[in-house]
Amino acid sequence: MANVSDKLLEMLVKSGKITADDMKAAKMLEIQEVLMENSVITPKITERQKGGVTQYYCVLPARYSKDGKRHQIVCNTREEVEQRFQQAAYDAITDANSENITVADVMQKWLKSRKEGVKGQTQSGYYGMYENHVKNSAFGQSRIADVRLPECQEFINSLYKKELSKSTMSHIKSAMSMVFEYAVAHDIILRNYFSYVKINTNLCSTKRTHETDAWSDEEILQLWDASERFWRTRCKYRFSAIMLFQIFSGMRIGEIIEATWDDVDFEKGLFHINKTHALYKDYEAGMMVSEPSTPKTENSRRVIELNDAALYWLKEMKHRNEQQGIDSKFICSSFRNTLIPQPDMAKRYRVFCRAANLPYKPSHAGRKSYVTMMYERGINLTDISSDVGHKYHTTTENIYLKERHKKESTLGQKNAAILATVGNRLRTSETA
Repeated sequence: MANVSDKLLEMLVKSGKITADDMKAAKMLEIQEVLMENSVITPKITERQKGGVTQYYCVLPARYSKDGKRHQIVCNTREEVEQRFQQAAYDAITDANSENITVADVMQKWLKSRKEGVKGQTQSGYYGMYENHVKNSAFGQSRIADVRLPECQEFINSLYKKELSKSTMSHIKSAMSMVFEYAVAHDIILRNYFSYVKINTNLCSTKRTHETDAWSDEEILQLWDASERFWRTRCKYRFSAIMLFQIFSGMRIGEIIEATWDDVDFEKGLFHINKTHALYKDYEAGMMVSEPSTPKTENSRRVIELNDAALYWLKEMKHRNEQQGIDSKFICSSFRNTLIPQPDMAKRYRVFCRAANLPYKPSHAGRKSYVTMMYERGINLTDISSDVGHKYHTTTENIYLKERHKKESTLGQKNAAILATVGNRLRTSETA
């Protein structure tokens, strides 16, 4: 296809907006960017004497030559050799791209281009989309130059059968729109058709995967008593104190794992949350990564006031560490004074739940328990959202709030309203 940026630069030169030297510099920047994205490195440049004249040369691989054969690039300066090699490689890459590049190819390039600019877990999410929905699909294998709006819409429509949620569908659409915008910026296509795609929310799944219930009041009391009993009698299940602290603070498990005692002001009862622990899959390396990270969102960076129960269990954790001779900066510390990774913490939660004769619930149940407990006791939803680090209280309400007694209490209120209306007629009808 025609190189849009070249035409634009030529128009700017003709209009006097830029000079020919400006155009040349801009073109070299574009060439170097493309070569960097494709991991192309200029081969070794060798100096030689021929007829009393110094010449410089390097080898041009067959894959970058027009006739498909290996050649030498010979010039009078190193700079000329490097420029000619880079131009030849650029031409070969962009020609191949314009003819054969697929949607999946462009998404790979897009993923590579943003690797250093986003969090690892965010990049992992996009790689997951690529692997699960694009890589081997008919749409992914289509030549991107042939793709128009109908093909983009058809791809989105094909995902409904996978029973994906509205949120997941929106994330996929957003990612693909960024991929197509990248293709436009790199002169691979002329228009981002994906920005016009529509999602039919009625066809999205309403099932929630990995649904986690909140702990009931009775279960929380059972966990409390079991934690104190096991530690008092056998010094077992040290991290059950963290489990209860999470229930009464609403913090994310990653925020607690990465936290240090310096983040806590016991005198004022404040907890400074400014980091978290990330767990994600590195698709390129093919392995899980567990590492420190910045907070999930801007609102996740916060200072919370610790209520009496949260303060109690945090002090209890400190006391237990001291009893075990642990002198670590981390709140969740191993005996070697290193933090406990998230998978290991989940194992400890699971073992403690079994000992307390309760079914295991993932760590997120603690956050949902806090939200539910506070809401049921009349705490303002905006304040609860601030505590758990949500920007919008609707997120807290729609995803985290598990109103444990709502169905029973609402039904009772309805029956009371009916009774006030019809009196004893229901009982009369039963005995009639």
